[in-house]
Amino acid sequence: LCDVSRSLGANSDAWKRVVAISDLFIESVKSMIRIEYGKLDEMSQSAKENGVRDGKREAQKLQAFDSFCWFDDFLPAKDKFVANCSIGFAHSYADRVSYVRKEALESLRQIQDSTCESASAASNLKIILQEMREIS
Repeated sequence: LCDVSRSLGANSDAWKRVVAISDLFIESVKSMIRIEYGKLDEMSQSAKENGVRDGKREAQKLQAFDSFCWFDDFLPAKDKFVANCSIGFAHSYADRVSYVRKEALESLRQIQDSTCESASAASNLKIILQEMREIS
């Protein structure tokens, strides 16, 4: 659609205005998506480093961002970014889930090990289980 529009714009002054409006619209949407990307990147980095605090809200925001993947179809191949960003967010959260799982298994191991301090392991497991609830 963009290529056809540009071809028509090359041959018609009236169509050049349509191309200019279309380009402006695409740049506006791209800017809005990049702003959302920045917010979500900050959120996912915080979740990766500090844990998931409000899983439902975070999931809703990630789903909303993912719903913009169609926009990549309006961009030249070198400028496509929405799907890649969405995949990156999914990887960040998958990494966090792996980390939490590993920590939960380690806490359980410590609780079962008679040579370890089980009170701190149990306390740690409680925190981990709270985060697992948020993730699910």
